[in-house]
Amino acid sequence: MKIGVMELIVIFIVALVVLGPDKLPEYARKLGAALGEFRKATTTLTSDIKEGVFAPLEEAPGAPPAGCRAAERPAAGGHRRVERGGDLFPGLG
Repeated sequence: MKIGVMELIVIFIVALVVLGPDKLPEYARKLGAALGEFRKATTTLTSDIKEGVFAPLEEAPGAPPAGCRAAERPAAGGHRRVERGGDLFPGLG
């Protein structure tokens, strides 16, 4: 969702009326600092999740190689799973 120029102007005018010209810069600084902290926290959380969850899964022994799809792996008993209906029912093929 993108905010256009008209929406920003309306938000600015409403904030100017509600807060007044004296307190608007103070609240803008607080909002900027809060958004910076939020961005920093989400970046840290994302990197922690990647290191704690995805990295061990990629390094696990017996894990399928990167890019391997589950449908391409053999099913139980060593038989390949067939995805096309014509192969499952020869008379329909």
